[in-house]
Amino acid sequence: MVQAGRYTQAEDYMTPESREPFRKIPKSPFLGFEIKTVNLDSDQKTAAVVVQVSAFMAGLSAQPVDMPYHSNWRLVDGIWYLVLPKEIPTSPMNVLSAQSSSPRPAQVEELKFKGHHYNFAKMDPGQKKIARFPFTNISNHAVTISEVITGTALLTVEDYKKEYKPGESGVLAIDFVPVDVERDYEQTIVFRTNPGNTLTYLLVSAYVTPKPNETSKGPGSNRPVATQSPQ
Repeated sequence: MVQAGRYTQAEDYMTPESREPFRKIPKSPFLGFEIKTVNLDSDQKTAAVVVQVSAFMAGLSAQPVDMPYHSNWRLVDGIWYLVLPKEIPTSPMNVLSAQSSSPRPAQVEELKFKGHHYNFAKMDPGQKKIARFPFTNISNHAVTISEVITGTALLTVEDYKKEYKPGESGVLAIDFVPVDVERDYEQTIVFRTNPGNTLTYLLVSAYVTPKPNETSKGPGSNRPVATQSPQ
């Protein structure tokens, strides 16, 4: 839910005292995550979890950086809730939108997308669908697409034109073939343009029909590989 920007829904899985600290954390999209370790305490009602998050850190790297996030959870009436401290330490959740020591101006989307979210709706395992994101160059100069990062082998970017003149339009097409994923799926896509090294975040989502006669998979990862989880 955090990855998809559904912050209000994410609060439903936090203890009441954790919601206010969570609202104060700067947030921006990230590529994926993977649950590394889960350590249950002896009472079986509290747990320490380490999640590795893949995210962009402004001013530090042009590529995603993997960072561990240590979290604590509490079992209440059969449901696990995230427990946040009142003072949030530095962590992937608040460095996803990391800034340099001096303020950075907001980036302007020069290749303006008509929409940033594409919903594949219901899909069967192995079925192929294509997400299309139309855009237009709204600037007064040529803009080049320098990189498109899907963060997963399940999403493949079709060939696209690299440079667009002022007023020129195009479409970013992305193929999705769900393999080894079930139920709700969401993935962030990073679209980079120049000049300006501007990052635009797109999102695709789908509901992948569970395979028959198989128990549903538990939470695991939505890391930049062919795995996914509803975190």
